[in-house]
Amino acid sequence: MDTNRTMHMFSIEMISKKYVNQISMSNESRNRVYFEGFLGNIEELGFVNGGMLEIKGVNGTFRIDISKEELGTIYYQGG
Repeated sequence: MDTNRTMHMFSIEMISKKYVNQISMSNESRNRVYFEGFLGNIEELGFVNGGMLEIKGVNGTFRIDISKEELGTIYYQGG
């Protein structure tokens, strides 16, 4: 893991593939990956493991390693 926290790990875990709308990986030079789905109604939102933002929906869970401080700084800068 990058100690400067410029790279942020994330994971998305869905309870069923029926809630995944689209996944695509490009063979083009840009090598883009796209994931789209429906977390559904949000059941929980909070920080776990000291710096992992976790958003739990009825259909799945999204996690990203970002601190409260960093999230606040990004939010207040408008970006």
